[in-house]
Amino acid sequence: MKDCQYDRKLNPFKPTAAGYEPNNALCLACAANLAYLDEATIAPTVKAWGFTQFKFFDHKGTQAFVCGNAKTIVISFRGTEPDKIKDWLSDIKVRREKGESPDIKVDRSYTFRKSRWR
Repeated sequence: MKDCQYDRKLNPFKPTAAGYEPNNALCLACAANLAYLDEATIAPTVKAWGFTQFKFFDHKGTQAFVCGNAKTIVISFRGTEPDKIKDWLSDIKVRREKGESPDIKVDRSYTFRKSRWR
């Protein structure tokens, strides 16, 4: 994780922020960067950030992680990796399903991830 360093003591995450919060933006940018690393690297990093819960997902070309504590939950997905044909094929297969509200449709992989976290 060369591009982005998050130090929770210098830039504490503010879970009650009602608008843009630079510390939160920094944490989330670092989490987005971290999503491209492996589970063994991500787990201790988010623990050092103060998150006590962690789950890594790798399902059919989609990778993500969820971390949280009593006040905050962060979900971070990898984007399409240009050198991975499996990612391109995954992008092509997007199907929408009804979300929790009748007006919302979500990628069906989201419903899979959500059910695995519970």
